[in-house]
Formats: sequence, structure tokens, C-alpha cells
Amino acid sequence: MFRSDEGGGWYGQLYAGKQLSDPSVIAQTVAKPVTVAKPRTRYAAGYMAKPILFLRGLLPDRLFDRVIASMAA
Repeated sequence: MFRSDEGGGWYGQLYAGKQLSDPSVIAQTVAKPVTVAKPRTRYAAGYMAKPILFLRGLLPDRLFDRVIASMAA
């Protein structure tokens, strides 16, 4: 479906447009719980993760779902 060597493909366009996080950011976040004594339950990492989690706490479920769906379109 999507090949890693397709720099101009769908993933390449999202990554070039700064809509996706650098893989090293995600890797560092995944590695963090392994290195700390008391890891948190959840870690927010990636493009727009913290603002989305903030909205998740404020908005009702159905409205939040609509917002996320409109962002994906």
C-alpha cells in the first residue's frame, strides 16, 4: 500500500507539511517509561497531541469525535 521509498507519496506529503512528528520524537517518548523509576500511565507525543488531549477533556464525546473526523478529512 504505502512504501517507505515513496518520498513524494501520501506519507511524504504529510511529513513534509509538518503534520506528522519526526519518528525520533515518538521513539524517545516510547523509550522514556523504560528509563524512569515511576512511569506515567500515558504519554502525549506527536503533532498536536497535547492540544487534542486538552480538547478531549473539555468537549463532549460526540463533538470531540466530529472535530477529530474533520481534522482527518
